[in-house]
Amino acid sequence: MSLRFDDPAIPALDLNAMCAFGGRSLLVRLSTDAMSGAGLREGDLLVVDGDAPVRPGCVVLAMQHSDYICARFVVHEGRPCLAFEKARGQERVSLDGLDAIAGVVTWAIRRMDTQVGARLLPR
Repeated sequence: MSLRFDDPAIPALDLNAMCAFGGRSLLVRLSTDAMSGAGLREGDLLVVDGDAPVRPGCVVLAMQHSDYICARFVVHEGRPCLAFEKARGQERVSLDGLDAIAGVVTWAIRRMDTQVGARLLPR
């Protein structure tokens, strides 16, 4: 079996279609493992929809002093906050000091280990 990049059986990757609301979209690379408990790894590319509504439970990209923070938006004891989901548990931080929430993470794209995949192909 051979595959071509223009093969109609393989749908094209359209980043605009990944953002339900269109408009303001970002593609950012995650540079921390602070969300590893949520399945997000350092190095993942995140598609961030700047127009999506922020709701409790969403993973968001927030801005604080020109730095970006990726965390889950939660309401704890009636107060909104951000939660980092590390492999060993959750750590909540207040929204105080945040400049803005840039958007909601709608997709995570991960690079695959090509050496592992190469061994799976028939010779």
